[in-house]
Amino acid sequence: MVDSTSSPDLILYTSDNCAPCLIMKKSIERLKSEMALNVQEVNLSERNVQAPADIRMAPVLRIMKNDQKIVGAVKIIDLRNILLRQVFKQC
Repeated sequence: MVDSTSSPDLILYTSDNCAPCLIMKKSIERLKSEMALNVQEVNLSERNVQAPADIRMAPVLRIMKNDQKIVGAVKIIDLRNILLRQVFKQC
């Protein structure tokens, strides 16, 4: 889910067997191509993955530009609006 040549716009922290995580993944996939986003997914269920100290649950979407975190599943229309304001600075 990430282009290794540049740093990500977003990091999506997910977990196995997490229904809200699946919702966020689908929403991010749709917006990724629409908005040309570079997204990195981190599965917190994997044995060798250690979450940052401020990530205590999943899903969490971290917007790298301003280090804003969105916790839980968000409707795609709301997520699109947040990303337009935070990543692309549009109103």
